[in-house]
Amino acid sequence: MALIGVILITPIFLPEQDKQIAETVRAKTTPMILIYLTRLVLAVVCLAALIGIVMTVMVTQDCQFPVSHFFLGTFATAFFLGALGLAGYGFSDNIVVGYLTATAYYLLNNYTEIDGFDLFTLAEDSMEEKYWLFLAAILLILITLLYRQFKK
Repeated sequence: MALIGVILITPIFLPEQDKQIAETVRAKTTPMILIYLTRLVLAVVCLAALIGIVMTVMVTQDCQFPVSHFFLGTFATAFFLGALGLAGYGFSDNIVVGYLTATAYYLLNNYTEIDGFDLFTLAEDSMEEKYWLFLAAILLILITLLYRQFKK
């Protein structure tokens, strides 16, 4: 479930890879950061909806688990991985780097624990790391959006 964030959030800057599209969008009066934020909000809403759909299917199939606890934890993890991919893409201007950054972090977490930023803490019934992941995701997105805004 957590990798859905990488798929939805990482390619926010993708349409501007084509120079003609980038020139057309930049010629408009709407600031680029507003366009990026609109895409980001849509991606986050889709992320929450997809996680909610999976949780609903699990509940209707008589799975018993704390739904809100797992929803928030999964959302925070997916949001962080997506933000990590977005930052990799935003700073390198290469989408492959964004996908590799998020995937490498995900794989690294399978083998080692990263204090405060461990992805797999729901199995241990710990939510503290999820708050840190959520805050780190917001910071990564803000820094990346500001960088992209002032870079061009």
